[in-house]
Amino acid sequence: MNILSFDIESCSGDHNDASMCSFGYCMSDENYNILKQEDILINPYPKGFYLGRFGRTPSVKLAYPESMFRSSPSFPAVYDKIANLFKPKTLVIGFAIENDIKYLNNACDVYSLPRIEFEYLDIQLLIKVYKKTRTDVSLENAIRDFSVNPTAKLHKSDEDARMTLMLAKNFCKQANLNLFEFANNDEIRMGVNLIEYSRLFACRKYFDLNYGFQYTKKMKLILLGEFTRNYIPNLTIKSDNLKLKNKIVGISSKLMLKNFNICRDIIASVFEHGGNYSSRFSKCDMIVGIDGEDSIEAYELELMPSELPHTKITKLIELSNYISEYGDLTNQPMSTDKDAQILFEYYSQKVQNNLTFLNGTTNLASRIQKIRNYSKGLL
Repeated sequence: MNILSFDIESCSGDHNDASMCSFGYCMSDENYNILKQEDILINPYPKGFYLGRFGRTPSVKLAYPESMFRSSPSFPAVYDKIANLFKPKTLVIGFAIENDIKYLNNACDVYSLPRIEFEYLDIQLLIKVYKKTRTDVSLENAIRDFSVNPTAKLHKSDEDARMTLMLAKNFCKQANLNLFEFANNDEIRMGVNLIEYSRLFACRKYFDLNYGFQYTKKMKLILLGEFTRNYIPNLTIKSDNLKLKNKIVGISSKLMLKNFNICRDIIASVFEHGGNYSSRFSKCDMIVGIDGEDSIEAYELELMPSELPHTKITKLIELSNYISEYGDLTNQPMSTDKDAQILFEYYSQKVQNNLTFLNGTTNLASRIQKIRNYSKGLL
């Protein structure tokens, strides 16, 4: 079995405008002996190369002058060559590869070509799991940390692909596992890119508190949402004490970050007293906050401008006062293993690829505009 590492450069940094200007790859056997390396240059659709803010020096410098890209073929002319690299029984890897997949899929969508199908591993995420960190690490820092001899030119697609391959080799040596063992690990779910659907690469350990990670705010909101959907319906409402009937209650960000374990207890209490919970502050009648640390003004600042005219928030109640008014909180069942599995399933769920909104549109500029509108939720 061979290993295919690939990297893509864009002339604009936009995933929606057919801006892919190079597809670099490095192919090796399972022992990391390099079989072929190539940088396929592409003439991108956008008229200009916009790699930095107006009037500023670009933070990313491409390996070739613009004239070389402009003299190269457009994506349809090299599509078959690229697609033929993704053969069955080839393990595909990349570094922050999901960004590259977005560029690749977008080029296929704009030019009415089938998306290329493959499974993949993301070396960046494996490193984050290995180091027990949620902080993204750059390719430049990763190759230094794992003693890979750097090349002169980063952002040269084929060299970045080769660096990723050598990084994978050294990472596996240090972790004492090979990529194929990672791929077959029960706690690894391979990323999938198919015509019908896609699924992000995920590792269960990345969501496990027992493994040393902490939850982000988004992860906590996911868990609270799951708790509300699946556990709350089985609660018994205290018909003799409906102090929160028709009230919507939120939980302050500070409380969620500081004492997440109590948040499920608060939600259960709210429902027991006839109320409802929402993470959207604009819908809330009150917010439960930390004693002496929260203010209603702070949460009004979190609202979108469009939400302000419709804001319902009338009260911020401190946690101790909430308990005094609505009674002691009951400890809700909690399992870190179950939470990890919920997050693992959420982040690695299949997403259907619905491109029917492009049907009947052949003009490239019109297809790009429709893709942009779709990504913004305007279609």
